[in-house]
Amino acid sequence: MRIETSAEVWAVIKARHHADLHVFVSYSEPDGEHGSNNAVMYTAYGLKGADFLLMTAETRWDIDDERSSKRHNERTQYWLMVNEQAFD
Repeated sequence: MRIETSAEVWAVIKARHHADLHVFVSYSEPDGEHGSNNAVMYTAYGLKGADFLLMTAETRWDIDDERSSKRHNERTQYWLMVNEQAFD
């Protein structure tokens, strides 16, 4: 289960625990997802040695056909992950 959080919470966790974080999953389509004009970048982190994710972030933006390096309507969402099995 994921719980949406703020950029501030995400930044503090990443800054304080950077050495302990490990990238579990990373997905990037900067030229457009599935041939569209919508780009995406997704990264999921966990603690080293853990079997579950701790936090994820996804950034999406629209691609300008004339200036592909320019990001329009950029938006990022941040989530904290909850291991539901821990509560069973």
